[in-house]
Amino acid sequence: MSAAKPSPKFDYFFHRIIIMKPDEYEKLVREVFQSLKIDLGKIVGEILNETIKNGLTNKKKGESGYSHQIDVSFECELKEIKTLFVIECKLWKSKIEPAQLLTLYGRVLDIRKNSKCQVIGIMASTQNYSKGVRVLQNWLEKESDIYLFTVVSPDDFSGKIKNRFFVSTSDTIGTSEAINVEIQ
Repeated sequence: MSAAKPSPKFDYFFHRIIIMKPDEYEKLVREVFQSLKIDLGKIVGEILNETIKNGLTNKKKGESGYSHQIDVSFECELKEIKTLFVIECKLWKSKIEPAQLLTLYGRVLDIRKNSKCQVIGIMASTQNYSKGVRVLQNWLEKESDIYLFTVVSPDDFSGKIKNRFFVSTSDTIGTSEAINVEIQ
């Protein structure tokens, strides 16, 4: 009996991630979050005045005076509340450790204190998160709106914001099915 072969689409994206550069991963994450804004709109109502940016010149000044480089930022108004999503992208070959999540937490706190908006932190990675990251994130989610996403391709991602899960996965014939679940 022979082992099952991965689909051509899986091979393409697995190979793509291995050779992908960090700026390409930021563009991929940006694309995923642009698609998620439609679902966010269904959850919270109309999204107004949206701006999504990425790259080395995408900076936000914190209360400390330091200008933080933000991998991907998504600014909008949700239910008349100005909101900034600060998205940290990790195209790593190993698990994400607590130090990276704590860096995002510090960045979110510094920017939040200098802005007149709700600031939500999201870490997006191609890899799994260590147990320590998951323990910290459970507390940070309640304390500071910090969330974890795994993003492999435009069709393969998962994550949670507040009580809403976002999951999209490709099947072996290359079609995609998105699942959006709310936990009450």
